[in-house]
Amino acid sequence: MNRIGALALLFVCLSWAGCGYRPLLRDARPPGGSERLSVPMLINETEHVGLEIPLTAVAVDRLDRYRAVQVTDQEADASFIGTIRSAGLRPTNSVAGNDGKLQAFRITLVMDLQLKRMDDGQVLWQANGLRREADYTVGRILVGEDILAYEDLRQRALQEAGERLVEEGIELMMGER
Repeated sequence: MNRIGALALLFVCLSWAGCGYRPLLRDARPPGGSERLSVPMLINETEHVGLEIPLTAVAVDRLDRYRAVQVTDQEADASFIGTIRSAGLRPTNSVAGNDGKLQAFRITLVMDLQLKRMDDGQVLWQANGLRREADYTVGRILVGEDILAYEDLRQRALQEAGERLVEEGIELMMGER
């Protein structure tokens, strides 16, 4: 390989590392050699109704990215099970608008994930207490004045934290973290 080719290869590798891109690992397999996985709706133990729906979709999407995994609802070898344990909301600091109303918040999401074999119920992998935080600001939206816009921002922050948490859990399970 000539010098320019080597430099180009080094540049590509460094840019992948810098942007968080990781090539698909062909040999990454779930614990226990399970290849056909079911993903039932995540269990939501929080007061945030409906949060389990987009997070289940993210789990299906992320598992579908592995060549060694087939997500199915029939004749699965194992089941990827998740429980959203808590979703807390608190002020992050004393950022306030001209009217003195707090405008910055932090969401903390906690989940349990596991892979359970279908035929005997054996837990093949589990991670309890996975935690993710996401900050968000309401900007010019004053709490209590535009409740729909405020709720939309809060839901987006919750969903974003949940999506990242599901992704991290799957990467842990697949041995990528």
